[in-house]
Amino acid sequence: GTGGVYKFIADNKMDLSSGTLYVLKRDDSDPSLGTWVIVPNSTKEEMNTTRSMAASVGGTDWGGCEDVEIHPITGQIYFTEKGKGDTWRFTDNGMTVSGVEKFLTNQDYLVDHSTGSVQEAWRTGNDNLTFDGQGNLWILQDGGRNFIWMAHADHTPANPHLEIFMTT
Repeated sequence: GTGGVYKFIADNKMDLSSGTLYVLKRDDSDPSLGTWVIVPNSTKEEMNTTRSMAASVGGTDWGGCEDVEIHPITGQIYFTEKGKGDTWRFTDNGMTVSGVEKFLTNQDYLVDHSTGSVQEAWRTGNDNLTFDGQGNLWILQDGGRNFIWMAHADHTPANPHLEIFMTT
């Protein structure tokens, strides 16, 4: 139910044995902005206590991050906050981030089907994300929901465009 959003920059390309670990810290005065803060990660003890180390340097504690994906067209970063039922996105600008916003929220969405439309509750449990080549975001939910949602490429928080692809 807790966790940070991390970024690792390897010292050498294609070699993950050493590098710098960062955690996302949202700006207190403007939560649409943030910075990447270094997380101590050089000793075995630090590596085994990453979550507490990230908290000690001010990393934002999200409600259970399970997946992070990069949009294939815009390059924005998307991640799930499973425990709260939200999916977030932001733009990574190197050492800062901008445009931090909830892309999908735990609310009811209007879903069209073959005989009409229905309000469907989003709820929690969104774990896995993937994008297709057109920029549609696919979201898999568990926790009793077991839906596979698709957020169309033109979906925005202000103008939702979602469908339920299937249930499992």
